Amino acid sequence: MGLNSEILSSFSKVGSIEIKYQSEYNSVNSLLDAFNKNDIDIYFDAYAKRDFDIDTYNTVSAFDEKIVVLARQNSTSVINSLASLKDYKIITLKDSKISEYLKNKDVEVKEYDNIDSLFSHLNKKYLLVIDKVTYDAYKLTNLKDYIITCDFNLEDNYSYMIRDISAN
Repeated sequence: MGLNSEILSSFSKVGSIEIKYQSEYNSVNSLLDAFNKNDIDIYFDAYAKRDFDIDTYNTVSAFDEKIVVLARQNSTSVINSLASLKDYKIITLKDSKISEYLKNKDVEVKEYDNIDSLFSHLNKKYLLVIDKVTYDAYKLTNLKDYIITCDFNLEDNYSYMIRDISAN
């Protein structure tokens, strides 16, 4: 769980609250379903989709939303701006704020439901666009053959989404 785990752990200690972690969800839809069904009270919101049946609080961002464009180390791709992405095949996470941002800039993207699926489809045909925190977490393993070719800031910040209930 990385940095989010550290932040929640610190929050738990300061607030004297117990946090129980749920297993990973296979898609944004399954995460939102669990949130709407009151199965979870808080989640890290890096997603464009926000269909809630309940009242919520949105925290301030705990991150620098730096987005990176990754290419294979031996790639001849020249990416010097967001506009130059229009000439390439791009992959990213489905329903993410990154995907929505790229689509709004008329960049065609191929999306995958989760990080494991995304990594299983990496190949030299595609450029990968993810947040820098995710890149840093995987740069020595799944992304060891990739380099940052360009970076930019995301306009819509990440945050934690919290159910608005009296127990919170």
